[in-house]
Amino acid sequence: MMDSTPADIHPQNSLEDFTPLTQGQYPIFNKYPKFIVDYQVSNLTVVNGDGRHCSCVGVGIINTLNTRVTLYCGQLGIWHVEQTV
Repeated sequence: MMDSTPADIHPQNSLEDFTPLTQGQYPIFNKYPKFIVDYQVSNLTVVNGDGRHCSCVGVGIINTLNTRVTLYCGQLGIWHVEQTV
């Protein structure tokens, strides 16, 4: 199959010679294709934006709950006063 592949699309033209791994620490690989890196960066941007949106929504929910608890405690206090009278 390698012999019948045309030269313009042959993998040998785009691949570097294989080199053995070094002893000890694994070497850093930084030869990722640009389109993959760009895609990951765009996804990371979307995820970070969603996270900020969720934290803003969470703060709003907490504020609403605090308001309701305060109102409930006030109503409960009024009820206790009415029961003792």
